[in-house]
Amino acid sequence: MKKLKLLLCSPYSLDSENSNGINKINFNIINHLMADYEISVLSPQGEVDDYIASNCNVTMFPTLMKNVTLLIKIAAMFSLYSRDEYIFKKLSKTIASYINKRVEYFDIIHLSSFQLSPVLPYLSLNALNKVVFFAIDSKVKHEQSKYLEAKGFEKLYSYFLFSKAKLCTRLVYSLAKNICFVSPLDANSIASMVPNSTVHFIPNGVATDHDFQYAVNLPNNRSVSICFHGDMCYPPNKKALEALVAHWPNIKNEMAEHSILKLIGKGSERYTDYEQGILGMGFVDNIYSELSTSTIYISLIETGAGIKNKLLDAMSVGLPILATKSSAEGITYAYEDHEYILVESKSAQSIVSGISRLLKQEEERLFFKNNGMNCVKKNYSWKAISTEYSDYYHRIFDR
Repeated sequence: MKKLKLLLCSPYSLDSENSNGINKINFNIINHLMADYEISVLSPQGEVDDYIASNCNVTMFPTLMKNVTLLIKIAAMFSLYSRDEYIFKKLSKTIASYINKRVEYFDIIHLSSFQLSPVLPYLSLNALNKVVFFAIDSKVKHEQSKYLEAKGFEKLYSYFLFSKAKLCTRLVYSLAKNICFVSPLDANSIASMVPNSTVHFIPNGVATDHDFQYAVNLPNNRSVSICFHGDMCYPPNKKALEALVAHWPNIKNEMAEHSILKLIGKGSERYTDYEQGILGMGFVDNIYSELSTSTIYISLIETGAGIKNKLLDAMSVGLPILATKSSAEGITYAYEDHEYILVESKSAQSIVSGISRLLKQEEERLFFKNNGMNCVKKNYSWKAISTEYSDYYHRIFDR
């Protein structure tokens, strides 16, 4: 099999795998495909991981502004693009020019985030034929979910953003011949809008080579820790967290005296309330260690798109999960009452019932532990996901 030349374009400098979700994907593509591909990286100026700097040809473009002003937010609102995409519009010609000049050298050009969509209109036809536009989540599905939840004036504004997302998909995303998402639901949400593009999905992976495992036996003091993690500045996560915090007094009343609500991730610190047993831990160095020492994982997400890595993280250590339908969406191989227990975000009673079910029966905790770990090892390990990427690249190259 030919050793393909891959250009991986990122909106972030590849400084650390754990900096953000896009870096997580890019690091694992590079680490798992390095032996069979000649990989080049195009990214903003900044720190670069030593392994990537040593093994990839890294080219950097100018760094973007760190502060998004009100003027930029307003300009983005009335453009085709979302704010995160609009920020890259200024650099889109520079990035496209680099790609167009070297298009004959590369076999596959991987645009690794929806943020790079403003680059598409400036690419040559030859480049567009080689591009994999990895949009991650469908902003059409994301904005639609927000619109369906909104009320009053907020519903009008949400409909405006939903309409804009559909228009951008039809006019900009459709320029890419190959579009990829992380879940079939996201792919299906735009397929009819881009009839001349091939729409595919490859799920996110999760680390399965760590040694952290959930302990089924409860501590002697019967202390219980309920866990939720994610970037709490991301609106769907923030809304889910606030729902969980609002339910916490009712949940805590039904549990052991030493019960803790453990919140992990950027922005969680501000929710700390020692009197109520709420601990906001912020960013942690090892998420798998923290998850494995928790008792139950709860995700009350109701809006958004894509695949929820937080559930894959919890499953990888065998932590039993309570999840809303939206939380589990996109995880194709996870099923209700097999990998997770379904709960309703607006019902404290449904959450309490799920917690009681797990706390009362060790067999239930073991059942969900084994099913979760087996599911991710079989379907979502980075080794398995990287193989899907490689197969996808070769199908595009062989056309």
